[in-house]
This record gives sequence, C-alpha cells and structure tokens, in this order.
Amino acid sequence: MSEERGQAWPVFLLAAIAGYVDAFGYMTLAQVFTAHMSGNAAALGALIARHQWPLVLRHGLAIPAFTAGVATGVYSEQAARRARLRSPVLPALVAEALCILAFLLLDLGPAPAAGSGRYFALLCLLAGSMGLQSAALQRAEGSTIRTTFVTGMLMSMAQECALGLDEAAQGVSGALRRRGVSAVFFGAIFCLFMAGAVCGGLGRVHWKAEALAVPLAALAAAALIEWRRAGRPRRP
Repeated sequence: MSEERGQAWPVFLLAAIAGYVDAFGYMTLAQVFTAHMSGNAAALGALIARHQWPLVLRHGLAIPAFTAGVATGVYSEQAARRARLRSPVLPALVAEALCILAFLLLDLGPAPAAGSGRYFALLCLLAGSMGLQSAALQRAEGSTIRTTFVTGMLMSMAQECALGLDEAAQGVSGALRRRGVSAVFFGAIFCLFMAGAVCGGLGRVHWKAEALAVPLAALAAAALIEWRRAGRPRRP
C-alpha cells in the first residue's frame, strides 16, 4: 500500500483474509491450497512421482491461476498509477472481492465434484484472488510484506530477533527495541493468518459457501481504509 508508518491495520486485516480464504478453499477444493503455493508445489512433486495425474492437475492448476492473479494485480496497479487514480491498489482489492463473490455464488448448492468443470472454475477464482492480494500489498512499515506467504513472515521475525540481539551485543543504542517492534509486527501477521485460517475452517463447516461473506466484508473494510488513507494529505 505505502511505505508510511501506520499501515499495520490493513496488513493485519489482509493477512487474516488470506488465512480465512486459504483454509476455506483447502476444505472446499479437495485439499488444494489457494494461497500457499509452496504446499502445492511440494504436493505436485510427490503426486507426479506416484503418477496420480488427476491430483497433479488439481494442484498444478492452482499455481498458474495464482500467478495470473499476481500479474493482473501488478498490471492494474501500474495502469492506475499512470491514470493517477486516488489509490493504485484499489483495483486489485476490488478484483479480489469480485473473484471471491463469484466463488460464493458458484459454490452455492451441492459440493463440486473434484475434477469437474465447476471445481476447476472455483479453484481458479480463489487462487487468482489470492494472487491479486499478493500483488496489491507489497510494502508496509518500510518492509516487504506478503500476506499470503507467511513462511517469509516467520523468517523476517526470526531475522529481526537475531539482528536485535547481535546489534545490542555490539552496543548499538535502541537496537533491541527497534528490532523487537519489527519482530512483533511480522509475528502478528503470522498469528492473524492462523486466526483467519481457523475462522475459515469453522465457517466452511458451519455455514458452507455463505461463510465467504466474512472475507468479503473484511475486503470492503480494507478498501475503505485504503481509500481514506489515500485521500489524506501526505506528511512532509
């Protein structure tokens, strides 16, 4: 969104949305991840080794769908910047919400048969939406952020802790506090992704497709926060 400080809430909100959608999709789409491409890549390798081609297709399709979402999000952001729109990331957030809404409407009724045309349409919609989110939010608090890639957030948290201890040992003033704040920031992203995943799983169990109304409302809030932030005068 931006490199200004004070952007933590949109980051946290989108991390929770990513966890919610990934867990919801995992339960709906026969254990295929829609945000966690590392998991799909590892599963893909194992399934190829076993010659389980129908499963290879399911996990394999999620990867180009996610990548297409990222590419679309980046392109829309650049186009919005050239057009001097109020917020260049809003098109990607709106597109993500539309993908999730389309998934909700298509998922109403009986569960999709794995490998059916409806199943693959649902998979592409949800994986694409997570790619769009990854493209929309790239920097906050002066750091690179990936709300759909929590392994990177764990790595950043551990790195900040280690650097803080090392700098403190070297006598760098305020190192522990500065690095500690960053470590907490990255750790909070991971925790909120996990909390979102728990809620997404519970939502799927109890409310089926209608549970996607929760991330849709959260995306509307994130878009509103970004719209209002973009309209404020920049600090000197």
